[in-house]
Amino acid sequence: MPASTGTRPASERAEQEVYKFTIVRPDSVTEAAALMADQEIDTVCYAGGTELVPLIKLGLARPRRLVDLKALPELGFVEWQPARRVFRIGPLTTHRSLEHDEHVQSRCPVIRTVERQIANISVRNTGTIGGNISFGDPQSDITTLFTALGCQLQLTSPDGTRSLPLGGFLVAPYMTALAPGELLSAVEIGPLANGALCGYGRIAFSDRPLVSAAIKIDTDGARVARASVAIGSVVGTPHSVPDAEAHLTGGELTALPELAADVAETVRQTVQARDDDLGSAAYKWHLAAVAVRRALNGAAQEAAL
Repeated sequence: MPASTGTRPASERAEQEVYKFTIVRPDSVTEAAALMADQEIDTVCYAGGTELVPLIKLGLARPRRLVDLKALPELGFVEWQPARRVFRIGPLTTHRSLEHDEHVQSRCPVIRTVERQIANISVRNTGTIGGNISFGDPQSDITTLFTALGCQLQLTSPDGTRSLPLGGFLVAPYMTALAPGELLSAVEIGPLANGALCGYGRIAFSDRPLVSAAIKIDTDGARVARASVAIGSVVGTPHSVPDAEAHLTGGELTALPELAADVAETVRQTVQARDDDLGSAAYKWHLAAVAVRRALNGAAQEAAL
């Protein structure tokens, strides 16, 4: 048997060298949208590339044209609008920038808490908020948190701009409601009532959570005026749990720790978990209840400050 030379067959080399792509750097959002609207070439946009590049390396994505958005400064911003009590966040804002924004730290520190748990420092320095949302990852910490906080997305195309709630944008795992030619141009979080209490809980055995839960509580004196409860990672997209929200509404703030068990049980009975490679439905129900208790305990700690 002849010794191996370590050289790949010509057919294998040719197959691996077939994939070629073009990178285009638009000068404006309008130009970027026009490029995305051109259906003659398989086109995707990117900024940090933390989601797209691994897919290309694995051969799971083969776009022929990449629209590089990094040179569009109008898409990178964090604004706190006090009159409306909302954050407006540009899609090119990195996780690290959002984590260290002074208004985020003072107005909604739970965002910083969650950002600090995402992947690693390299990913947070490069990955963007818009990329995270647009990828539609069912195990995204950010989309679960933003679902509870209230989130509207601004989508821009050559035909104009439309607004869509996050829940309507995330259609299924890795599928969104972006139409051809549309770009995510702004993320709006809120309104965040003065004195709102927030908490987040996650169970993770890798970079991404197996189960996550987010809670926002608007207060009326010593009582819960309104509550938002969101569960992520258990099913295809993050979703609200109205039964758990109703269980919290009207309760005493001092009773939040005691309510945790009942709210967690409500979530366990409501969440439509399913068996998969990550665990059984029963296991996920249990973890969802744990994540909810952690999130509610976080909100209770804010109430005690």
